[in-house]
Formats: sequence, C-alpha cells, structure tokens
Amino acid sequence: MKPNYRVVEADGWQLIETQPAPLPKRLVFFGAVFGFVLAFLATVFTPPHSAFIGAGGSHFLVFVIVGVPAGVWFFRWRAARTRRVPIAPFAIRWDAIRLPSGDIIARERIDRLVLSNTQQVSPVLVGGTGMRGATMLAQGEARERLASVSYAVAVEHHGGSSVLAAGLTLPQANALFVEVTRRLDGFQA
Repeated sequence: MKPNYRVVEADGWQLIETQPAPLPKRLVFFGAVFGFVLAFLATVFTPPHSAFIGAGGSHFLVFVIVGVPAGVWFFRWRAARTRRVPIAPFAIRWDAIRLPSGDIIARERIDRLVLSNTQQVSPVLVGGTGMRGATMLAQGEARERLASVSYAVAVEHHGGSSVLAAGLTLPQANALFVEVTRRLDGFQA
C-alpha cells in the first residue's frame, strides 16, 4: 500500500498533504438508490400536465438524470462532513506543528498525539419487520463501512484538540501517526 500523504519541504517546514481514503463503493451505491427513489417519488407526485414538465411523459427520465447525481452528491457530502476531513495540509518542524488554520503549536505545548475514529460505531439493534427492519440494518452497515475510512490523527494541546488529518484507513492513520512522531524531535507518543 502506498502512503496516502506527501511531504514537501517549504521554508524549514515539512508540509504534509494527506489524501483521504475513498468512500466505500456501497455508500455511493446507496446514494444512487436514494436519488432514484427521489426521482420516482417526484414523478408520482407531479401532475402529468404540469407547465414545469411539459407534455410527453419523459419527466421520469429528467428526474432520474437530476436525482441520481444529487443523491450520490448528498451521500458523499454527508460522509465527508461526518469524517471531519480537513481541506488544508498541515506542516511540521522539529519544534512545532502548524495547523491547517495557520496556528502554530510549540512542541512544549503538545500534550499528546491521538489516533481515533471519528465515527461512533455501536452495535446495531434491528427492531421491527419489513421496511423498518431493513432500513435499520442498512444504516448500521453503512455506518460500519464509513467507520473503516474515518480514522483521524489529532494533536491535543493545552486543553484543546486539533485534527491534523482525517478520513483515513487504520493503516494509513498509523503511518501518519508514526511520521508525525518521528519528525517532532524528542517527542514520545
């Protein structure tokens, strides 16, 4: 497995750009199904001779063309938001870390580095039968799949915590954790 980060030297800092792990394909599939269902419902509840649709009955195709990409976009947006993926790289030097926001944390102020999962995975209790039970089971499976690509590396400093990188698999997060610890001179994780 190739590393999911790249280190670039810039003005005495090592700029670390991370690449989040891709979302599991099944979550993207759920988004497409969600969009298709929305298109179907929009077709059912739209009057057949609406001025918006026009004549001809091709409005279902129009709703599918709009609904499926919208459903996929919605699922990706929601997953990226819950994975807490930073949009900017962070930088490190032997004596400090520069956060994506630009704030600098001196090594003396760093309490610890934390590797964690940003999703709270808990056992799924499926209740009910039929559609309700199937929906709960699908939500639990989607949450578990999202958790596999939601590991983060954060730094705790003087009562605060800042995420350095997120949206990673466990091996990717471990590699980044070791890299950050190695580059901070004399820091023990």
